[in-house]
Order: sequence, then structure tokens, then C-alpha cells
Amino acid sequence: MDRPPPFNEEAEQALLGAMLIDPVVLMDLVHRERITPEHFYVPANRTIFTRIEEFAAKHSSLHISSISIADYMKGDLDRVGGSLALDRLVDRVTTVAHSEFYITKIKDAWLKRCVISKARFAEEICYEEESGLDALAKAQSMFLDIDHKRRLTNPYEIWEKAYNLWEAAENGELSGIMTPWSEFNDKTGGIPIGLSSALAGTMGSGKSYLLCNIALYLGLGGNPGGYFPFEDGNVRTMQRMVSLFAKLSAYHLMIGRAGMERLAEAKDAGPAIAKLPIGWHGERGMGTDDINAAIARGCAKHGWKWVFIDGFKDIKRNYKSNRNDEDDRRSNALADIAEKYNIALLSAHHITKQGGREQHDDKPLILQDLKGSGGILDDCRMITFLQKKDNDYVLDCQKTNHGKTGHIDLYMPDENVRLFVQKDKIEDKPEPVEKAQPEQEEIF
Repeated sequence: MDRPPPFNEEAEQALLGAMLIDPVVLMDLVHRERITPEHFYVPANRTIFTRIEEFAAKHSSLHISSISIADYMKGDLDRVGGSLALDRLVDRVTTVAHSEFYITKIKDAWLKRCVISKARFAEEICYEEESGLDALAKAQSMFLDIDHKRRLTNPYEIWEKAYNLWEAAENGELSGIMTPWSEFNDKTGGIPIGLSSALAGTMGSGKSYLLCNIALYLGLGGNPGGYFPFEDGNVRTMQRMVSLFAKLSAYHLMIGRAGMERLAEAKDAGPAIAKLPIGWHGERGMGTDDINAAIARGCAKHGWKWVFIDGFKDIKRNYKSNRNDEDDRRSNALADIAEKYNIALLSAHHITKQGGREQHDDKPLILQDLKGSGGILDDCRMITFLQKKDNDYVLDCQKTNHGKTGHIDLYMPDENVRLFVQKDKIEDKPEPVEKAQPEQEEIF
């Protein structure tokens, strides 16, 4: 038996009555709380709210009053129950001070209606999708999308957020996510939040290890995030991270040449890495919808602030589309995800073999060397290359819309360990110790 969806008519009427009594103050409140016509279930109430909002947008605060709003609504009075209906709305209000309570009730009922609506769509998806996992991923993404449905559009909220970022910068906070290399942070502001970024390099240049370096640094610093090591999988990436933390050679451990003493050191280090606030998602065959669903869960449950994808080429493609169109689609989807969940999203990319470029040559890399560079150059707001130069490395930021470009020199004190250190910081460091909020020098 069909039941009417959840709604709170009394709260809807009381909020509208308060808006008629004190429209100037209440319009600021409803905008701040991001109330829209769809929050009102009763059609007459939705119409009244829409007309009040329209009138307020067209007139200055000096000309907004309950009388002027009622006059503006003359053409709609028959649809909402006549002028007496507006009077009854005002009579329902004991005090406008309760308006925030009314808004809470209205938003709660709206959220329940959204869940019911998405549940019905989820049922249809289960009949349309051949794969149960695909149906689950789409349904999860759809449900978790409810909480992110309202974008930041109120100009006062936008200004408040903009000013807070400036104030944080004056207090020494980076605008982006910090990396282990202070010189890179100073030049670029870190990995930008709410945007998609790219890390590119030739084959075997160390992109995966570099991502591992940054993820380890962030995890030890207590910054939660998600790691999608598609190229090498969860197990091998975990081995790399443990070996970096313990300053051991992952290669020697893998081929059984590390020795029992070093194997014991790795075993002791493992639990410290396993409990870091990092979500591991190295399953190959994940598409952008699957990635979106996993990130939605990570942000909702664990407060993820960053996501690393290694690598972009391993994101599941739609083989009905040509490769260039599909690269553009996946790149655009990642940019949307970064903005939607306000995370720093960094993905590893290969270079193209066009124009005589070989994967192992030492020519300086440029933006056009980025594989599938058309859409990726547009969607990625920061593009950084890892270039190997003899026994040294250069981390070269060639594009950023939120800082300065520039490069820093990196060095591996031990090529077997593959720990990247700033060129001016190659002196010996003490062994890393586990702390809740370690400083950069204490980790690397």
C-alpha cells in the first residue's frame, strides 16, 4: 500500500509565515541554510517560497515587506488558497526566533524523501545492470551523492570561505595538501584541494614510489586519504610503504636476499603502517563510478582529504568509445570527483610515445609529452613531472592554477630503499619514530 512520503507541513507553513513577517532576516537565513523550493513538499508552500525568493532577488531590502510580497503574488493567490492563506501562515508563527528549528524539520523530511526516491532508482538499476557489483557501485554512489547535492552558491558563504583561506595562509597554513618536501610546498602551495592533479614521468622513473613517499608522509601525519594502486596492487604497494618506513629494500625483501634480521625489522614495521588512516583500493577493473563510490564512502566514514590513483591508464575504459574520447571522459570525471568531495586528487600518468619520445630517454619532459594530454591538460589544475637526471631526480611543476610553477631537486640516499629526499637535505636522518603528528624532518 502506497504511503505519502515524509513531510512536515506545519514546519513548512511556520517558516513561510516567518518569512512574511521578517523577510529580510529570514531570506539571509534560508540562503545560509541552502533552502530551495524542492525542500517544500506541499505544492502551495513551494509556490509561495519560490515567489518570495523571486521578489527578494528583484528588490532591495528597503522595499521588501509582507504587503509588497503579497501584492507581487496576486497572480498566484488562487493557486495557494487566496490572501487568507497568507494571513493564516503569519498566524501560525509564535516567534521568528524558532525559524532554525523549522528549517531543521523541513530539511530532515526532504532528506528522507531523497532516500526513498534514490531507493526506487536503485531498484530499477538492479534490473538493468548485468553485474551485481556494477549495480551496487551505482546505487552507493547515488545514495552518497545526496549529501553533496547542494553546491556552494551563496555569495556570502563563498566570500567567507575565500577569506578563511587567506587568513589561514597568513597563519602559515598551505592552501593545498602538504608533501614531504618543504621547498616544493613553498613554491606550489602543495597539492591543490578540490581539484584534480597529474604526476607524470617516463617508465621506471619512480612515479609509484614517489606517490608512496607522499602517502606515507600524510598517513604518519594523521591525514586520512585513499590510495588506489591499480598498477601494482595493494600487497606490493604495502610492501613498498613498509620498506620505506623501515628504510629497507623492498626488492631485496622480495627476492629473499634481505636476511632474517631485516625481515624481522619489516615485520615489526608492518603493523604501524597497517593502522595508518589510509584506505586501500588496489582492485584493477574499477571504473570512475566505482572510484566515486569508494571515495564517497571514505569521505563520509573516515574524512578523507586526499586520494592518489596509480595509475590513470588502469582506470576501466568504455571500449565502445575511442581512446582519446575515453581519456577525456575519465579525466573529466576525476575533476568532478575532486570538486564534489573537496579532496586533493593526484593521479599518475605515463608519457606519450609520439614525436619520437621514448619511455626511457633523458630529454626534458614538457606538457605535450603527457599521454592523452588534450583533455587532461584542461582538467588537471596542477601537472608535475618526475624526471630522472643521471642519479638525481627533478620534481618539476609545469602547470598550476593555484600557485607558482617551479622545480626542486630530489635525491635517493639509498637507491635500494627509494626514499626521495630534497637535494639540500641528504644528510643522515634519525630513524623515523611513530608519532601522532610528526614533523617533516622526523619522517624523512
